[in-house]
Amino acid sequence: MADESLGCCGICSRIILVCVNLFYLVLGIGLSGFGILLTIYHKYLDSLTQEDYTLPSIALMIVGLVVLIMSIVGIIGAATGNWCLLLYYSFYIVGLVGLLMAGGVWLINHNSRIENNMNKSFHNMIMNYSSDDSENYNPTINTVVDFIQHTFDCCGDKSPWDWLFLNSHYVIKNGPPPSCMCNQDTDAGQDSKCLFFKVDNTRFSLFVWKTGCNETLYGAFNNIINGIGITFVSLSSFTVFIFCLSCGVCLCSVCGRKRQRRVYHFETTAAATPSAPPPQYGSTDDVNQFLIN
Repeated sequence: MADESLGCCGICSRIILVCVNLFYLVLGIGLSGFGILLTIYHKYLDSLTQEDYTLPSIALMIVGLVVLIMSIVGIIGAATGNWCLLLYYSFYIVGLVGLLMAGGVWLINHNSRIENNMNKSFHNMIMNYSSDDSENYNPTINTVVDFIQHTFDCCGDKSPWDWLFLNSHYVIKNGPPPSCMCNQDTDAGQDSKCLFFKVDNTRFSLFVWKTGCNETLYGAFNNIINGIGITFVSLSSFTVFIFCLSCGVCLCSVCGRKRQRRVYHFETTAAATPSAPPPQYGSTDDVNQFLIN
């Protein structure tokens, strides 16, 4: 039930705070889930970017858990008008602003470094790509390369010919990886995407994706990293507004409860004070006699 002592502004602020924290609840679950996925599959990302994402994935789960707890505290505090919970919530908000700002700045500053590492790493992955019967077979490398080429419809680092120049032993024996190949019937007419690939003195004459993965992959990764970084910084700015709103609701709650105590004290005092007895009048004859005299 809404506390009428808060007034219209206080009640509206509580409703807004509950709605915003429902969004943060979903955000916290999403961050924790993404951190868990990153923990499970970080070895693929590590091999591509030459960075260790064990600690970032754990940090992401912790941030998600903090946001989740913060949102629950905020919802309960705003719904009940409990100023103590709202005060704890305000401290959570301050910590969240710091985490979001630090994470956003770190991502934006490390974007170019990660991109350079990806450039070298993908180049080396093509060189070390091998068949499963090879002594140097590395399933992680094959999985990452096939996933990238299949997802982005690309082949090689800068062009499909990278496979012939960087890993000719594999290509001459097995041909380009299946993830490089496009459909001759449906994609061959797309001159900007499909290329006829022929290796002299071999049986391999097939269609592969014309575009290298360099530009497509790095562009997509750059957009994702910058997008996440900008989102974190924007959320930190929005969280400052939520901090002010929570402080306002907390102040409204404290003031409202003080008004309630004053009203209760006044009503209790008034009920405990005996009222003056009504005036006692005599009979009608006594009144008439008083008037005559």
